[in-house]
Amino acid sequence: MAITLRDLRGLEGPNLYYGQPCVKFELWADRDIRRSIADTIKTWAQSIGIVIGALQQDVVPSEGGFVITTTFLTPFPTVGEKMCEGVLGDLQAAEAGDEEYSHDELVWEVMGERKREEPSMKVLQLHAEARAHGLPVLLRDDGKLMIGTGKRGFIFDPALIGLGIEPEVPWETLGRIPLVAVTGTNGKTTTVRLISHILASTGLLVGRTDTDGVYIGAEQVEEGDWAGFGGARRVMTDPQVDVAVLETSRGGILRRGLAFSKSDVSVITNVSDDHLHELGVETREEMARVKGVITLVVEPEGYIVLNADDPLVWELREYMVGQVIAFTRRPQDSVIQEHQATGGGVVASDGEDVVIDVGVVHARLPLRDIPLTVGGAALHNVENVLAATAASIALGISSDEIKAALLTFGTQPEQNPGRLNLFRKGDQVVVLDYAHNEASLTALLALGERLRREGGSRLIIIGGGPGDRPDEQIRKQGMLAGQSGDLLFLHEEERYLRGRQLGQIPELYRSGAIAGGMRPELISMFPDELTALRAALQQARQGDVILAAAHARRAEMLAALQAWQASEAASGTTA
Repeated sequence: MAITLRDLRGLEGPNLYYGQPCVKFELWADRDIRRSIADTIKTWAQSIGIVIGALQQDVVPSEGGFVITTTFLTPFPTVGEKMCEGVLGDLQAAEAGDEEYSHDELVWEVMGERKREEPSMKVLQLHAEARAHGLPVLLRDDGKLMIGTGKRGFIFDPALIGLGIEPEVPWETLGRIPLVAVTGTNGKTTTVRLISHILASTGLLVGRTDTDGVYIGAEQVEEGDWAGFGGARRVMTDPQVDVAVLETSRGGILRRGLAFSKSDVSVITNVSDDHLHELGVETREEMARVKGVITLVVEPEGYIVLNADDPLVWELREYMVGQVIAFTRRPQDSVIQEHQATGGGVVASDGEDVVIDVGVVHARLPLRDIPLTVGGAALHNVENVLAATAASIALGISSDEIKAALLTFGTQPEQNPGRLNLFRKGDQVVVLDYAHNEASLTALLALGERLRREGGSRLIIIGGGPGDRPDEQIRKQGMLAGQSGDLLFLHEEERYLRGRQLGQIPELYRSGAIAGGMRPELISMFPDELTALRAALQQARQGDVILAAAHARRAEMLAALQAWQASEAASGTTA
């Protein structure tokens, strides 16, 4: 019999299985060996001196055998993960009858790792006292520890305690800074940036994470995708920060768990099919439960902001203890009426205004005045505005402060780079957007159709994107483009192949576009997205609308479009 490893993760924070650090250990075997797995884990834990608890097992028939998932709590998940590698070795050796096998060397290695991670008695006492005060103790990048978070935290060096120098902890001044967590399939980044902009406009120093980096105030301190555990901890342990606004990806939740045990506001924008069949998530319902983890750390006095127009998101409220604020573009729906009847808060759009009805706060903000919504035409950004407004109200920001901030966000590409950036030259319009999945492309095409109806001629679509989606999802994006567009400029970027061969992604788009009704001669291929954009600008006629998906070369595309738009002013023409 073969025993094979399917999945192994040390989860360092609240997660899909527990509200504490744990290990997930998943094996396939041709028979049900759950008892052997559990016994071997317990034996190893006793041998290396690691505490485990609440061991649970789930067995599912699969491929002529069984997938056996074992989870257990442990304060040292990375040590527990290493321990499970030894458990797997023991099980495989016993099954093969390998009498020469010995795990002694690995036992000593794991014991050493446990000793390195285990705090000294003095540090453990500080952990206990912090828990008594309701405060976390967080590890910083420099090896120091912080009790509390952000500006309300206290930093000390555990190495000094080993030298007999104990810190004088000012317990009476310590606490947690407000924390907002945002997740969902689409709209996370824009919502995080908009909430951060609103809070910063009130004078707060905001620490934020998103898929572009970590920001402390206006300074980018880390570059890249930091919408996970590491980015959140970087913000939470910065002593300058007044409030944390954290993009929280499903990958981060699944791979390491949450970096925080409490949030003041948790926001879920939506759930779609993107990233299914990855990391053990097979259905949209399962994905909703993953996103819902961020709401489980909201306490009764906190707020949960949910998209009431997404049934899977709205159903999650049954598992929550915080106060729910619904955001919706369908304020007359029965679910909204029922929510309001029980005293629930709502932030809605009636097509003309943002309507706030949360507790004692009642206000209207005209959509036409909010640049991010393109006068209300960008429906997905209307939703992002509703979510950000609800989160800001939950944090105590006044409607007047929110309105003032909304008027100034989205006017410059650098405020929200790569997310619905509009450029105009004469009566030509270019929209640059991330548009990396079916839902986001659908929203972008809907805006393109509205812009075209305002006097545009052709709709030119620049398409391409990540290869880590099923064939059918990529083909569906091509079909959507083929149904709406007049010309399709395809491209691919090597860094976004993600396991595919060159040529596969554009061919899937092409076949989808043809199935959507676009003639083959209207589809062109380019080596990268910047070249495709330049070609579209050269071929654009009066009144054309160009929709460009930007991924690998976003900065270069933004620069090219700014230069293109500026050339109108230089020539003295008017829009």
